[in-house]
Amino acid sequence: MAVVPERVESEDGRRARGNRTRQTILDAAVQVASVEGLEGLSIGRLATELGVSKSGLFAHFGSKMDLQIATVDAAREIFLEQVIGGSHADTGMGSLLALVNSWLDYMEGGVFRGGCFFAAASLEFDGRPGDVRDRIASTMAEWLLALEAAIQDAQDAGDLMSDVESDQIAFEINALGMGANWSFRLYHDETAFSRARMAISARLEALSPGKGRKAAPAALLPKPLEVDDGAARRALRDQIAKLERELAAMFPKARPGQALDWQVSSPGGPRVLGVGDLEALRDELAGRVEDIRRSLSQRAAGEEEQRARIETLISDPAGHKWERVSNDDIGEPGCKYWHSQPRFGLLGMLMGWWRVKISSGCP
Repeated sequence: MAVVPERVESEDGRRARGNRTRQTILDAAVQVASVEGLEGLSIGRLATELGVSKSGLFAHFGSKMDLQIATVDAAREIFLEQVIGGSHADTGMGSLLALVNSWLDYMEGGVFRGGCFFAAASLEFDGRPGDVRDRIASTMAEWLLALEAAIQDAQDAGDLMSDVESDQIAFEINALGMGANWSFRLYHDETAFSRARMAISARLEALSPGKGRKAAPAALLPKPLEVDDGAARRALRDQIAKLERELAAMFPKARPGQALDWQVSSPGGPRVLGVGDLEALRDELAGRVEDIRRSLSQRAAGEEEQRARIETLISDPAGHKWERVSNDDIGEPGCKYWHSQPRFGLLGMLMGWWRVKISSGCP
């Protein structure tokens, strides 16, 4: 009876070591990619960076694209922790300024060796359709949605004029920050982020109620005869469109037949949706996107555990007799599988000669 717990602990320990190894690889990958680009990322390059053999890294990633996507996801976690998690303030203008300052501090502070990971990756993949580009665009959409939400909170609190569209303000803030990052990285301009902070502060000051109508550009002034909820509806429709694009980008990542709920309820028959209807639709879409992202993340974690299990099978086939891992278990197409079985049949069982047989594919 004492043998079973020891074996469980041994398997858990190997899984934990596998997770730590993967995290170490990704910690190096985000730094290398921030300098050399995602296209410059390879198993060989990471092996050189970490000072290990390439064979020790192959089991963790099935292809270069898998490595690139995993690297983007790792960079996303760092971005969210540093920017979203790094801003703490009350609602209104204080919350908006805290978020913007946290974002600028992240770019200026050298979190990544080559500067803002997503600024570089966006330029590298903006014209390349595919899963890597979609993952980068999804993270940037999350950032812009968070920025727009903070702007809308400031508008609701009366700190910013409500007749200026939140996505326009978010566009300007993002453009100023990205421009500062470009100047800082390319020209080593030590004043770039100070200038960006001054420009953003001046823009927000110009949009404060009672102060900004004369200072605001004509293109940002409300159109004649336009009611206030028109701008709100447009902002909500833009947010809904972004969430729908993100939901559509997630759809191909699910396996055929995987039980994920993609449905979003309809507010009723054909009609023009009011602000309340649009808010409800946006909130339901946001919840659906988060639920599916969580399900896909859990699936990816399970597949990673199975990849680590392949590693343990190969390293100790006798300790995992008759265990089998298939391509389906690791999220890959095809019929390939890894199976711990005795060499030379019954004789191998008697002699303790175990090996991992790798199938050649579908019959």
